[in-house]
Amino acid sequence: MKPIIDNRLDVFDLGEADTLKRGEVKMAGVVPDSSVYRGVEDINSFIKRIFEFMHQLKNAYGTEDINILLSGHRCTTGGIGAYFEGIPMDGNVLRYSSDNGQYKVYKFN
Repeated sequence: MKPIIDNRLDVFDLGEADTLKRGEVKMAGVVPDSSVYRGVEDINSFIKRIFEFMHQLKNAYGTEDINILLSGHRCTTGGIGAYFEGIPMDGNVLRYSSDNGQYKVYKFN
């Protein structure tokens, strides 16, 4: 099967904070402070786009006995994990991320 690229799985947009080192960024919770940096993606919009992709995937393949490989940056794999595990109270979906070279297995219910 040919790979499918979907921009809903793109990395979280850090806006102007993207070029800075982690220690230089003024944070607002788990994301760069959007009152300081232009273009920082809203975390709820980020989660919504990942969940929309996952709902579409579930509707298309959720009843089939197949394996689907999803690949993405740490924030994206965290969002995918949150789809299955639920969004943490603090909003930090990174706790569900796959580390480099690792993977997690989930099943549609």
